[in-house]
Amino acid sequence: MTIGITEIGVIFNVVGSILLAIRVKMLLKWICLVLDAHEMSITALTQLVNQPRNTVPMVSGMTVHLNNVIKKEGSWLLVLGFFFIFVGVILQVTGVLTKIAG
Repeated sequence: MTIGITEIGVIFNVVGSILLAIRVKMLLKWICLVLDAHEMSITALTQLVNQPRNTVPMVSGMTVHLNNVIKKEGSWLLVLGFFFIFVGVILQVTGVLTKIAG
C-alpha cells in the first residue's frame, strides 16, 4: 500500500482538527473558571449587601488570565491548526486533480 498525496492531506486535516480541538478545550476550561469566579463574586456582593460581614472571598483578575491564554498558547494552536487544515486541503485537491489528469 502506498501513501499518496491525498492521504497525506487527510493526515494534515486530522492534525489540524486535533490542534483546534485542543485550543477550544483550553478556552472552555478558562471560560468556566472565569464564570465560576464571577458567580463567587456575585455571591460575595450579595452577602455584603445583606450582612455586614462577608464570608465568601471576592475574586478579581480572572480576565487577565483568560486573555493570556487567548493571546499566547491559544494563538499558536489556532494558527497551526488552520495551517495544517489549509495544507491538508491543498494536498487533497492536488491529489484528486492528479488522479483526474493521469
